[in-house]
Amino acid sequence: MPSTQALSATSAGIPFMLAAMFVFSANDALAKYLAALCPVAQLLLIRNVGALVVIAPRVHAYGWLAVTRVSRVWLHVLRCVLIVAELALFYTAVWQIPLADTLTIYQATPIIATALAVPLLGEQVGWRRWLAVVVGFFGVLLVVKPSGAGMSVAHLCALAGGVVYSGVILLTRLLRDAGPVPMIAWHIGGTLLAGAVVAPFVWQPVSLVTMLLIALNGVVSTGGHVLINRALALSPASVVMPFHYTQIVWGVAFGWLFFRDAPDGWMLSGATLIVASGLFIMHREQVRARQLK
Repeated sequence: MPSTQALSATSAGIPFMLAAMFVFSANDALAKYLAALCPVAQLLLIRNVGALVVIAPRVHAYGWLAVTRVSRVWLHVLRCVLIVAELALFYTAVWQIPLADTLTIYQATPIIATALAVPLLGEQVGWRRWLAVVVGFFGVLLVVKPSGAGMSVAHLCALAGGVVYSGVILLTRLLRDAGPVPMIAWHIGGTLLAGAVVAPFVWQPVSLVTMLLIALNGVVSTGGHVLINRALALSPASVVMPFHYTQIVWGVAFGWLFFRDAPDGWMLSGATLIVASGLFIMHREQVRARQLK
């Protein structure tokens, strides 16, 4: 039987994951407010200036030219393109539909990634995980309300954003040997470049306070990723990743507190199926990993 000290050490990353989900949810609530104020390209430009300020010391220590010396450059470029597309879809969705709806749909990304890993990475997925994928997709359909009564283009943007983000996850898995600093540098550099190219054509005057809030959106997002990395450094992914779903709870709370968006039965039912299928897929991946050892 594991000792209390061993259990404590294994669970040391949980508070960091919980903090990360709180930070991301609060930041997404801020994004919902900001997305109604100016075009997406303008948001990407200013947001990533803020993020660049945060990561600049790490990139400087690593070497500004060194982060560009990576293998399979075209995959890094593709990852940047997908990140830009995902952020554009997220901002388009989140300012038009309830925050909880958007975050719940995005929680299905591990499920979508499992399905995409078969044709794109050649991974083997057993019938149990396929069943969980089907259940998870049904949960997503409940959130986007397939009857048409509540479905909107914004819901479809959130769903498309989740699919694109799944592609980002798969590419991140393929490129993990590049190391964390080059990965985040390409991420922020690519989105900053995309914003800089497009923003001048759609720029709208905003107040200094709004610009600072947009920059803060980038700073806080980077801080959230730092918390997740810390959580994964302290504890196994199997221990901390289930707490990723607490973002749905915070999404409901912040959505009601700041925007008076109350979740309906469709959203809650869909969220339950998404969380259940995601946790089951996580469990089956652990079982498969043990069998391969």
